[in-house]
Amino acid sequence: MSIYYDKKRRRYRFEFDRVVHGNRVRGTKLLPQTWTQAQADKFDREESGRLYAIAQGVEQNIPTIDVAVVHYLKAKQGLKSHMQAAQHLNAVLPWYEGRRLNELPDVAQAITDDKTGAWKAATIKQRIALLRAACRLIWRDRRLQIPDPAGHLALPEVNNARQEYATRLEVLRMCRAIPKREARRIILIAFYSGMRRGEIWGAEVAGGNFVLTDTKNGDPRIVPIVGKVACYARKLPPDISYRSLMIWLKKGAAAIGRPGLRLHDLRHSAASGMVQAGVPLYTVGKVLGHKSQASTARYSHLGTQDLHNALAAIGKKSVGKS
Repeated sequence: MSIYYDKKRRRYRFEFDRVVHGNRVRGTKLLPQTWTQAQADKFDREESGRLYAIAQGVEQNIPTIDVAVVHYLKAKQGLKSHMQAAQHLNAVLPWYEGRRLNELPDVAQAITDDKTGAWKAATIKQRIALLRAACRLIWRDRRLQIPDPAGHLALPEVNNARQEYATRLEVLRMCRAIPKREARRIILIAFYSGMRRGEIWGAEVAGGNFVLTDTKNGDPRIVPIVGKVACYARKLPPDISYRSLMIWLKKGAAAIGRPGLRLHDLRHSAASGMVQAGVPLYTVGKVLGHKSQASTARYSHLGTQDLHNALAAIGKKSVGKS
């Protein structure tokens, strides 16, 4: 047996040390804390057999997903979202700990089965996507002679698109119901610029524009300051905490009968206003800083007036001689 109970770590440990065909083969693994003796024994049989097969040249040594995750996080240290990625990957550690790259589809399915209803669909998708990225990176970097472990992994479907849009009149009514001037100022800037929360807090004002050097997609962006908020744009970053702003926004939204409105909905509302005014989707996407047209396409259903006019033209009599 290659299994023993590590009293200090309070879990089973697998240790393999054999001489196979004159070559010494070693392997060690601290097993998950929740594993029983039966699970540890099963792992011992399977892993010992696998190591023998590798030593005999029958099977290739396939890295574990744990190793892939460490490799991925080390390679992506410069990313702005590095800490968040690490937290997401740590949250699914019990599912991938000790599993091989070729077991990734089974790991993803287990996460989906176990956490549907407990985690948001978007959270499950993001965590599986990070695991996929980690496995694919180590497969590519080490040029492993195995099929792409992420090649046939389908991510869960997510449909979390919100349909909350506020009109200009509703935003003005909401602001009139908010006595806090600084909260009104940020709400109007959000509506008339389409900027995200982090972009508002990080924006600089120069030459009649909001200058964004740190955006969600990583590309700098310039958003023109329209006259309706020119007087409000002089002082950034906001002199109000995000928490305080949310309290005032919630009160203002409730006052106009729209209690479900969020700050990010004002970004969608800006897009809605542009589309309904006839602004091309490409231009709307440039204002919002979308990298892909698919992100802007969600607003395409709002520009129905042009479609109505086009269909209404069918059958109209032309003026003049035929």
